[in-house]
Amino acid sequence: MISRRKLIQSLPALGISSGTFLELFDQSTLLDKEGTIDWESVRALFPITRWDKIQLNSGSAGVMPEPVSNHLIELIKYLNSKAPYMVWSEWQKIKEENLVRLARMNVCDPSELQVVRNTTEALNMIIYGLPLQKGDEVIISKNDYPFAVNAWKNRAERDSLIVREVMISLPGSDQDVVNAYKELISKRTRAIHITHMTHREGHIMPVRALTKLAKQSGAFSIIDGAHIVGQIPVDLHQVNCDFYASSLHKWLNAPLGTGMLYVRHDQIPTLFNHPSSNLNAKSSMDKFEHLGTRAWSNEIGLSAALDFHEMIGTNEKLARLQELKMYWTDAIRKFDKIRIHTNTDSSHSAAVATFSIAGRTGGNIVAAFDEKYNIHAKSVSGPWGSGVRISVNIYTNTSELDRLIAAIKELASQ
Repeated sequence: MISRRKLIQSLPALGISSGTFLELFDQSTLLDKEGTIDWESVRALFPITRWDKIQLNSGSAGVMPEPVSNHLIELIKYLNSKAPYMVWSEWQKIKEENLVRLARMNVCDPSELQVVRNTTEALNMIIYGLPLQKGDEVIISKNDYPFAVNAWKNRAERDSLIVREVMISLPGSDQDVVNAYKELISKRTRAIHITHMTHREGHIMPVRALTKLAKQSGAFSIIDGAHIVGQIPVDLHQVNCDFYASSLHKWLNAPLGTGMLYVRHDQIPTLFNHPSSNLNAKSSMDKFEHLGTRAWSNEIGLSAALDFHEMIGTNEKLARLQELKMYWTDAIRKFDKIRIHTNTDSSHSAAVATFSIAGRTGGNIVAAFDEKYNIHAKSVSGPWGSGVRISVNIYTNTSELDRLIAAIKELASQ
């Protein structure tokens, strides 16, 4: 069994040559006597657990476990020790291997994927690459991420598109969600933007039913899956969307500035090329790779994040996240002044849940969390009002959640 210290010291030599540390890491160090994941051992690999605050805002951005971040640091050193483009050439095999692994993880073909910097960049490539014309209608939702909404409205202003917004009250039934989209579809509908998991409530949308609706309507289906990859299993071929965007620095615990763009194979020629790409690359995802000089070490560092994720397993990770979410939501739901705005059923949420306290704004609660209780969370607002989003992670433990529960109860009693 290799020690954690020896693992970290050994990463540089292995990481640069193959981009992985899996063969150096004895997975049994993460298992208990029964052979199941020992979450305290997992927790020990995350430096953020030694921060003076409890981190309960993984929804904004995740953090890397120490072996992954050390691996990334060595990649950065190596990239800057030679001519950068020479190193990038050396790393092409690792890049291709990462695409294969991402494809296996998300059940699609590697030729349908490209690594970009984040969900926003991937969505912009889609939104500005679709062949839409004056008078075409696009359906979005009030529950979509603001930057995605901005992109659609900017595209609409430039090209005289019509943007129609779905009003959905969450948490609601899957059928209510589908019906809300269906009511806005017309003969002019050309694109339907779908959020797989809402950023405010962590609500999992019925994406398969919505992509089916889009296909029946002859409209493109675009999915914002920023919170999905690394948090819940996804089968992109089963989802059957045209386009999918996700961030890998959130729930995959990958380096900041890594994201994923998926384009179903038959739709690759449909999107306009990225402005910097070769005009002849119309049928290849390579046309989205031409982003110029950037931090290639982050993209190659995905290999270590994938290793770490695969050691734990998506299903095991999801079960742990849902267990932690239920731990704190069950403890507060009985209090009259507290409202939970997330369907905490396992089919409709994972790590994220949102609550509010009558008479307090989300900003007021978050400020009290920070100043009095040393808890870091995020204030959010929706049709239901102002509240706080709590997003646990695999390094969160019940002792931290006990402090959260006590803080919420105290604030609700004042």
